[in-house]
Amino acid sequence: MRLITKFLLVTAILPLSACSGSNTSTDPAPQNWHGINFQVDTRPSPPEKGMNEIVITANDVKKNIPAWDLIISIRSSDQDDWKQMIEDGRMGVYRRAVNVEPGERSTLKISIKHGNEEGELRFPLQSPQ
Repeated sequence: MRLITKFLLVTAILPLSACSGSNTSTDPAPQNWHGINFQVDTRPSPPEKGMNEIVITANDVKKNIPAWDLIISIRSSDQDDWKQMIEDGRMGVYRRAVNVEPGERSTLKISIKHGNEEGELRFPLQSPQ
């Protein structure tokens, strides 16, 4: 019985170790606004020239819960209109595609509205080739 348990434990751990590795993330570092942490992920990662999916995860650090009651809009150029992101349920996850290109369009601008408060964050993206 002990041999079977050890075998099952080893076969469960080995595949997980293959998933781990060095932290080679190309996504920008998280930022904080009024106690809410914002993590930006691009799909694909690193971003490619053209339209890329942007996924923002927002977590209320003080309450330790997802920040699902925000209105988040994004753009990659100051000349573009703000595009409101689509919220994935009450999970603090917001999605939208945006045009990413070398130069000015390699910085993601995020507009945040929470109640009567408004703010803006900028996330530098790895420039597409």
